[in-house]
Amino acid sequence: MDHILLIGFKHVGKTTIGRELSRNLALPFVDMDDEIVAVYASTTGHTLTCREIFDEIGAPAFRDLEDEVFSGVLSLDERHVIATGGGLTLKNHAEALRTHHTVIHIECDKDTVFDRICANGRPAFLPADRPLRESFEELWSKRMPIYRACATHTLSVTNSFDTNLSAILAMDIFSQKNDNPYFTRSREIGN
Repeated sequence: MDHILLIGFKHVGKTTIGRELSRNLALPFVDMDDEIVAVYASTTGHTLTCREIFDEIGAPAFRDLEDEVFSGVLSLDERHVIATGGGLTLKNHAEALRTHHTVIHIECDKDTVFDRICANGRPAFLPADRPLRESFEELWSKRMPIYRACATHTLSVTNSFDTNLSAILAMDIFSQKNDNPYFTRSREIGN
């Protein structure tokens, strides 16, 4: 199934854009963070946030859980808009994702992302034994080439939600041509 995947660093707007994109395209929406929380709760009986799960089970076990949930989501029969987690280990899946899915890399100004991430305190995925900004910069440098390698399309977002959504819907993949399998929306933005 050819899903629409939104990838990118944490706090670039994947979930916000994904929800509205799914509504405009009349496709179901899946947020990977919500799915991870649900799967973890169903197996442990504990409802925790992704940050709390990461702290509880550690990075390797969290990434295994994330990969397991991602595989399940990709196997859904119906086309979905999927907002992935920022740390999803895409590196080993790049070619398969590009070949079988529409992968939109949502990118945002690095300083804006840093400020958003740190708004709730030091995130669990950034090592506590190093300066916060240094850890962030290193992770940013590692992940950006992976996101770019996986993406079939890239969208640089601003702080204007309507501008971001309009830019995605203006992409050739969402044109109103009759042969476009994505275009099922019946109204224009703002109506």
